[in-house]
Amino acid sequence: MNIKKHLNRIVTAAAVMLALGANTVSAQYVGYMNVYELDCATLVFGQGWGTGDLRATGDASITLQPNTNGYDDNPGDAFWRDNAGAGPGGNKCMQANYYQETVAPSLAAGTVVELSGWVDSNTLGADHTATAIINLFDGAYNFIDSTSAPLTAGQAFSVSMDLTARAGENLVIQSGFRTVGPTVPGDSAAAGTGVALRVGANTALGAGNSSAEDDPTGIPVLPLWGLLGLAGLIGFMGYRRKQA
Repeated sequence: MNIKKHLNRIVTAAAVMLALGANTVSAQYVGYMNVYELDCATLVFGQGWGTGDLRATGDASITLQPNTNGYDDNPGDAFWRDNAGAGPGGNKCMQANYYQETVAPSLAAGTVVELSGWVDSNTLGADHTATAIINLFDGAYNFIDSTSAPLTAGQAFSVSMDLTARAGENLVIQSGFRTVGPTVPGDSAAAGTGVALRVGANTALGAGNSSAEDDPTGIPVLPLWGLLGLAGLIGFMGYRRKQA
């Protein structure tokens, strides 16, 4: 079994914000891959993954596509490829997580986590799905809670988590996007599909709020809250510790 280690490539972000009373925090996007059997339920392993290999790019304007390097980088390897099949096919389900993370040693009062935007297109086939997601962990990365929303072409998406009752707790908050489905050949039709979205936007391109940058309320730029630190290289969604 040839399992390659992929280093995180950190992309500067100006998108997802944590509303902390009068303050906000902007984090950086990183990648984490949970690799499953084709049932997309039996976890094999999880580790940091370069965002380029994850096939997720951008910050305010984001593109998500099915993973290809699991297939393309492992010729002849039945762990990754269904070599016994009639045609080329990936042999692992890839849960690709593209997210921002904030560590709060003592969560500020009145914290509400919000992630919203507009989906310009979604051409993913039936074997792949994409969602916006917020997950919450304690300081030891034990899973606490999660909320998600589908990314539907031509529609707004919004997820939020009210953490008012958790003021003062040691928490980790991760906000971002998840694409799930089999790894596919880079020259396949599936590899050319994907999702294009704009964080902070609330209408289609050319219809008023045409981009995240055009909406001054979509992406506030306010001072960082000094008590929060980034820990983006820690595993996404808590699978290394505890599943929900």
